[in-house]
Amino acid sequence: MSNKFYKDVDEIKNVIRKSVEKGEINQDMFEVLDVYLSNLSSQVRHPDTEMVVNVISNFVNCFGSREDEFTKLMSREHRTLQQNFTRFCIAWFKYLAEEKYYDLRNEDSIKLAKELKPILDELGYLRHV
Repeated sequence: MSNKFYKDVDEIKNVIRKSVEKGEINQDMFEVLDVYLSNLSSQVRHPDTEMVVNVISNFVNCFGSREDEFTKLMSREHRTLQQNFTRFCIAWFKYLAEEKYYDLRNEDSIKLAKELKPILDELGYLRHV
């Protein structure tokens, strides 16, 4: 998540603080909103697995292909994050290679994963540097 999100949350908190100072919002309401915004920031910084799956599913479930945009943006991420993402993708392919049940909707993914599995197994674990 970009730093803009966190700056926006801080700006919202500042607006709420000013509203408290002006008497437009009481302190109790400010504290509730402050906790809510802090929790929201925490969830974005440390999303749970189900949330990540939902975001990825929604991203790939669009008719317009955005692979080029994604790969370009991912190439600008920190090199360690790129390695972590690749490790994540390898785990997905290894999982798919073991799938016994599939249909035409994911058959090509399964076939590709089965072909890649020996190479991925030989490669071993990608270093965390």
